[in-house]
Amino acid sequence: DRIIAIDGLTNHLQVFDSRGRFERRIGTEGTEEGNFRGPGTLAATPGGRQILVSDIGNRRVQIFDSGGELQRALVSGSDTLTRSQVVSYDCGCLALDAVGERVFVADPANDRIQVFDLA
Repeated sequence: DRIIAIDGLTNHLQVFDSRGRFERRIGTEGTEEGNFRGPGTLAATPGGRQILVSDIGNRRVQIFDSGGELQRALVSGSDTLTRSQVVSYDCGCLALDAVGERVFVADPANDRIQVFDLA
């Protein structure tokens, strides 16, 4: 088991072991894939196989595997997930369903919640 925390001041995730010892960082400040400009909300699928992070400044939701490698990003207006495409809204909040098959992304600019299939 691991503990994953957002460090919004330095724009990365910090990963700790179950005893709270630092293991590694995920990302850094920037616009490239895997980097952040204002990580907002973090969620993990059951078993921690995927880590989802809203990246507010880059207007995207990034999905990492359990080892911290970027897998893909969510695409607004589509039910598909593709690598390296950005969402078209300021995505600060996200949540997963109970089994980790769908992600709900708040789209406050358009007064809606978008649902994406992760399965």
